[in-house]
Amino acid sequence: MTQRIRAIIVILLGSLAFLAPAHAQDSARFLRNMPTIEQIEEAFPLGGDDPVDAAARQVAAFKVAGDVIAAGPEGRNGSLANMNPVEAKAYDAYSITAPQAVRDEMGWPRVVCAGNVDCIRYDTLVTDYVWRDKKKSDAFRAEFREKLFAGKEAMLPDRHRYNKATRDGQTFNAVLTLVGGLVLGLFVAQPLRRAREGEIRSLGSGVIKQTQSAISLTYNSRNHITIGDKKLGTTVTSPRIDDALTGAMDLGAPVRVGIGWTFWRNWALCVRGPAQTVREPFFSFVLQTFIVIPVLTLFAIVAAAFLGPITGSGHVAVFAMAFVPAYAAGQVIKNVRAWLA
Repeated sequence: MTQRIRAIIVILLGSLAFLAPAHAQDSARFLRNMPTIEQIEEAFPLGGDDPVDAAARQVAAFKVAGDVIAAGPEGRNGSLANMNPVEAKAYDAYSITAPQAVRDEMGWPRVVCAGNVDCIRYDTLVTDYVWRDKKKSDAFRAEFREKLFAGKEAMLPDRHRYNKATRDGQTFNAVLTLVGGLVLGLFVAQPLRRAREGEIRSLGSGVIKQTQSAISLTYNSRNHITIGDKKLGTTVTSPRIDDALTGAMDLGAPVRVGIGWTFWRNWALCVRGPAQTVREPFFSFVLQTFIVIPVLTLFAIVAAAFLGPITGSGHVAVFAMAFVPAYAAGQVIKNVRAWLA
């Protein structure tokens, strides 16, 4: 069974001498330290009381060895496209040729099981041992490390090198990232700052806009609103609030203005003067605060979930998925407080 595979490995290792010096030396050392086909077969022999399980365990070991080659000496994160030709052939020898030889020896078809019950169970067990069943996978990886990579654990990619200390460290980092995202989201939203007080010195310039949606809302986007000695950035006002601000500035009377958020812009929600209090219309306040913000937040969370695969870092996705809802929750709290100011 192993003669052809042994010949492939020997030829591949011998061809390393012809690689370019820089990467070739790392690649050659890396492949020389890989367990051979024979060593994997000895560590996970076929036969025994449950030959189907034994076959699945041996092939799972071949698959994990292929993962190690795919990760490579330079931390390629399993990208097969970055392997040189020698590494690619070695990967095929472990991940494709060796498993096919096992199926041949067991008398199963190479590609599909064609209704063979033992073959179907074998396929299921291979997947369970490699990744799907956490309990089986963790136990199998520990045995794989102990039998084939004792003293060489640094060669293994993280997912195959996990031990309790590593998992605890990663859990701590994930929790720290999660908490950091939540704290920063709330900090940016500033939910406890709800109002500005003083005379309105300037309303700046404004542009009247109308939302293009099923529910049409008219608002004024103003810049450089100055209340007391505080200058606000771009601030959205409804016609009712805009009239109240203009009247208060004309009178020169001190007012208390509730300032919330509409995403990244200030939103004037309440003007409390000596004689009267004017609030944002209830409908538009509820629509923006309790419908639009939560719905768009859900879309943002889904988008943030894709940052992990895109950036190759799960911590980026965890941080974004914590920051977005915390920022949205901070906006909701601030808007309610500002409307009631």
